[in-house]
Amino acid sequence: MIGRAGIRPPGIDMTYERVSLGEAMATGYRETVAITALIVGFLGDLVTGGISPRSLGSIFTIGEASGQAAEAGLETFLSFMALFSVNLAVLNLLPIPILDGGHLMFLAIEALRGGRALSLEQRLRWSNVGFFILIGIMVLALSNDVMRLMGL
Repeated sequence: MIGRAGIRPPGIDMTYERVSLGEAMATGYRETVAITALIVGFLGDLVTGGISPRSLGSIFTIGEASGQAAEAGLETFLSFMALFSVNLAVLNLLPIPILDGGHLMFLAIEALRGGRALSLEQRLRWSNVGFFILIGIMVLALSNDVMRLMGL
């Protein structure tokens, strides 16, 4: 592991070796699982208080990290983009209504109810709750970025 998120700092050389397609796919799978575990661990620490909510960032943090990764070189930038893609996939699977994980939650509830779906009104209410949860997370992350930019 290079760096906390697998992204190497500038000036550290990497060596490459040819591998078979199967080995490359297996390595990609292992890396994706490791990154997923890192993200899930971060979310768990965030919920349990092991990590401060101030560590959340929004578009400004993403832009800054993207710029740093791009300056470090193509491999680092591509690694960052892979990390970011896995991050989005994991967050999209959270059981928050209006996200894909929320839809999976609705399907699980339907299965537990013997195939009876929630009413349209119930789904709409829960979707509104999910929308406000997402807006709250976005406002928190954006305010963290603004406070960081202001030096607070």
